[in-house]
Amino acid sequence: MTVAVIPVKSLSDAKQRLSTICSPIEREKLSLIMLESLLNAVLGCDAVNRCCVVTPDASVKARLRERYPGVSIIHETTGGGLNEAFVLAARRVEHDGANTMLFLHGDLPLASSNDIGEFAELAGRYAAVIVPDKHGTGTTSLALTPPGLIYPAFGEDSFARHLSILNDAKIAYAIFRNNGLGMDIDSQEDMRFYSINKPG
Repeated sequence: MTVAVIPVKSLSDAKQRLSTICSPIEREKLSLIMLESLLNAVLGCDAVNRCCVVTPDASVKARLRERYPGVSIIHETTGGGLNEAFVLAARRVEHDGANTMLFLHGDLPLASSNDIGEFAELAGRYAAVIVPDKHGTGTTSLALTPPGLIYPAFGEDSFARHLSILNDAKIAYAIFRNNGLGMDIDSQEDMRFYSINKPG
């Protein structure tokens, strides 16, 4: 079973890098729009058997229950960051029978169902699949089989650190460079690109 997991931090803390161009309310709305765009892409992908969102935010949980009742919610209580959310999700989905976890950042609104399908297909052939961000320094998505294969290294220069972890452990992996999954939204330039290329 392949499970997609999307982490969503508290909306009050969302997209702090955009604070010079977006108000707090605008950042919250943007985070929800991006989340729902990614959810729609995941749910439209036949290669994914189940979708989960891991979040500490009560309003996000309420919105998911209302609009996406088929999406499972993993309740995060600490808000400790991406690595902690990853570990929590990996334990939960592995306990529930998942063989593979696709961990997708919540700010990937240009990702399509086809992008996710290609990602999942690679995850069926390699123990780990890494998607670098547009700069080639960060990691926007990480697939592991089994879900708890490694402890993740999200944060600054995470792409290089993930490669180092996998190489040291002699784990077979693939690098998946993909415009949709690699385009996270963190700056004014990203926002401009997103506004031009967003679906619909």
